[in-house]
Amino acid sequence: MTLRERVGDQALPLDGAAEVSPEVIKRVKSYGYILVSAAIVNDLNARIELGVQRYGKKLETHNGRNAKQDLMDELLDSLHYSMQDYMESGDFRAKARFDKILELVFSLKSQMLGLKY
Repeated sequence: MTLRERVGDQALPLDGAAEVSPEVIKRVKSYGYILVSAAIVNDLNARIELGVQRYGKKLETHNGRNAKQDLMDELLDSLHYSMQDYMESGDFRAKARFDKILELVFSLKSQMLGLKY
């Protein structure tokens, strides 16, 4: 399966310098909550495999892409999914997740624009 590039997309990743996933997994494991951490590591491994299937490689640093833009794109999607969750469930935890993601969006976009937030 090949990944289709769309107008406005960044270039597909090039060979990079260092693999990102071992550092992410190490930090997840150090966070505590052993059962939750183990479940998250399983989820991460599944996402890593999906990335390999889509891009032909694991995420690496210095891969020719703008990491902040990739992060912003994912956070914007997360805003929609978290609001959908809140609207469907009415659960205050879903609203709290939305608010945390929104804070991240404002922080990142401010940095990208060279502003203090």
